Amino acid sequence: MLEKMVSLLIPLHQKEDPFFVPAFLFTYRRFTTTGQVLELLFQRYAYFQPDCEEDEQVKNAMCSMLAMWLDKYPEDFCQTNNLSNLNKLMAYVLLNMPSSELAVRVHHLLSELEEQGTKEADKKREESLGRCLRTCEAGWKLGPMG
Repeated sequence: MLEKMVSLLIPLHQKEDPFFVPAFLFTYRRFTTTGQVLELLFQRYAYFQPDCEEDEQVKNAMCSMLAMWLDKYPEDFCQTNNLSNLNKLMAYVLLNMPSSELAVRVHHLLSELEEQGTKEADKKREESLGRCLRTCEAGWKLGPMG
């Protein structure tokens, strides 16, 4: 059932169906994960022929649908503690649509989130070190025997 729904995303988006893609993006989390949807979508559209007009149209629709997903549900991709979905998206876009606006957006977003994650990790390390130092200082004030 999931495979069938995912296989309809791009054709219906190309036909400008106003209901299916938005409804799917709104509800899919109830029965699957973002990673599974991306995996099926990227498997379905894994290969494109060079200089093929039909494939270019599919890539444009794919780019548009992925951009819409990123715009409407950024939380599906933007978790500093888990960037795997965003990394999957980046790898696919770089391979198949490297000069697209979506590639630029995803790269920028990934860079921002990685930087934010680094800052959060640094802050946690500083807080942990501060707690350790306070504990040590308290121990020193009590003396060796308490």
